Amino acid sequence: MRSNNYAYVNGAFVPEAQASVSIYDSGFLFGDGVFETMPIYGGRIFRFHQHVRRLFAGLERLKIDPPFSAEALLGIFQKLCEQDIKHGVARVYVTRGPGATVLSTTSPLQPTVVAIVWSHASPYPETLRAVISSIRVDNESSLTRIKSANRLMYVLAKQEADHVGVDEALLLNQSGHVVEFSAYNVFAVIDGRLITPPVSEGALPGITREAVMQLAQKLEIPSLEVRMKPADLLNANEVFATNSIREIVAVDGLNGNRPDEKHHVTLQLRQAYRDLVREELRL
Repeated sequence: MRSNNYAYVNGAFVPEAQASVSIYDSGFLFGDGVFETMPIYGGRIFRFHQHVRRLFAGLERLKIDPPFSAEALLGIFQKLCEQDIKHGVARVYVTRGPGATVLSTTSPLQPTVVAIVWSHASPYPETLRAVISSIRVDNESSLTRIKSANRLMYVLAKQEADHVGVDEALLLNQSGHVVEFSAYNVFAVIDGRLITPPVSEGALPGITREAVMQLAQKLEIPSLEVRMKPADLLNANEVFATNSIREIVAVDGLNGNRPDEKHHVTLQLRQAYRDLVREELRL
């Protein structure tokens, strides 16, 4: 797809059509890197510093020295958003960089950095249907805490959802407990309480997930992080998914089951989240 946008690649702003990285890059060869995907509202990134903290935590886990400061990265995105990006998506990739063609944790060159933005003016769907995936998450692995460039587990789960004609796949861990969807954290409303799996079950510590927990406290909605079985979701009053780009999305069916209620708490939190975006970004 041709684009007139510019991308940032290793210190230079270049037309997207000319952007490239080495075929020997460890991110391409081994998925050896991390990334963040952030929402843009009014030309500004919501909760940028929370995303960068998670990015830096991933780089620390992979023992890749951050090739920029948070302020420098923000400046890069501010420059990219000058391409008339008012509402859209910002994404940054950082890999160990080009080096050996065999597994290696050292590189003679600097890490690879790619930053891109794109517009998305039309609203995203506010509901989704899901299926329980056969893919299992290893919740003992510290890699579940970071957004690594290797997403094969989630790709395979999404493939199962596509195969049966639904939008998302729910992943469980090796103990059969609920973890997350392939691209979202998961919440349930059960008897007036908001419940989500703890990060220790293998869930990514989502930025929107954190915001929802904060909003629930502000709205005096009882909230808990507890282990859940699939049956808990199947019998829940409401289920919803959270994602930095899609915000809060009602789950309108899981394995064919539909919730009993009309997403009252989900809608309340969705409105509160959008108010929070306007408040923090002063829109």
